[in-house]
Amino acid sequence: MSPLSIKTPDEGEYYYIILKDFDSGERMLTLFVYPDSLMEFTVPLGDYLLFYATGEVWYGEEHLFGPETQYAKSDEKLEFFIQGEYAMGMSIELIKQSGGNMPTEDISESDFFD
Repeated sequence: MSPLSIKTPDEGEYYYIILKDFDSGERMLTLFVYPDSLMEFTVPLGDYLLFYATGEVWYGEEHLFGPETQYAKSDEKLEFFIQGEYAMGMSIELIKQSGGNMPTEDISESDFFD
């Protein structure tokens, strides 16, 4: 297992996050993160893509944040591995910033659940 920390902005939006296996596309982990949070998780070793949905009102896993849900995914592979004696993880800030280190792209609802 490797560490993963996720920081979210204080703009009032919740995040529903899915880590999918980079090669198979299989859903490996689902996370729910509150606004203005720094959450820490452990992730199985492997390579992933991060998908997330955001919104202000949670309607449950079937409808997420209703018709206002926005969907996005990471453009680059997230790698969790062992190097020497250490589990190498990631620290992600889901805060849009110029020069950030995790480019994302907007996606459709069907791409999110695919």
